[in-house]
Amino acid sequence: MAAARVATDPDAPELWVPDDTDPDASFRALLAAVSRAPSGSGRLIWQPFEDDDTIRTNMLMRATPYPHFPVRQDESWIDAAVAKAALLAIPLRYVVSYRPDPYLRSHVEPETPFPVIPLPPQDAE
Repeated sequence: MAAARVATDPDAPELWVPDDTDPDASFRALLAAVSRAPSGSGRLIWQPFEDDDTIRTNMLMRATPYPHFPVRQDESWIDAAVAKAALLAIPLRYVVSYRPDPYLRSHVEPETPFPVIPLPPQDAE
């Protein structure tokens, strides 16, 4: 995880990388980054399991940061809707980086809703 964060360019435009030395300022910077896209849509690079070498990149349809986790250890976390597939509560200590993407939702969601398919006529008995 630490190696992945070090390899990330912290000066890349729009990119948020957690700063463990100043968690409060880091959280405020995340709030600012999330506000740059509708519902916080963007790309999240994170480690799905503690002490694991796996790093995952997910498209987020929604991202909502919270300063306090409501269960167990109190820490900052992000409520993430991953490309319509899952809702995840991810502690920020597992996040490598987040990049807001205001166009992501429009690429994944259709401009018009899917048409309603009418049910076949039902025989009244």
